[in-house]
Amino acid sequence: GVTSIEPQLACVGLRPMPADGIPIIGELPGLSGVYVCAMHPGVTLAAIVGRLASEEIMDDRPCPALAACRPQRFFPR
Repeated sequence: GVTSIEPQLACVGLRPMPADGIPIIGELPGLSGVYVCAMHPGVTLAAIVGRLASEEIMDDRPCPALAACRPQRFFPR
């Protein structure tokens, strides 16, 4: 039998983490058609964010639940 196993390679991927810790979800200001979904808890939020984002894109209507996540908060007015 095998008494010990040594890994040959270990990799760590970096996940996006917005400076304020809140996901970034929505169309980028000034770039029509560019929609961003960036967040640290992607695994746990992927299903609901995917659904809400796709509804926004397909219906061309903002989702109130995503209001705090808009990329506009990083762009000065």
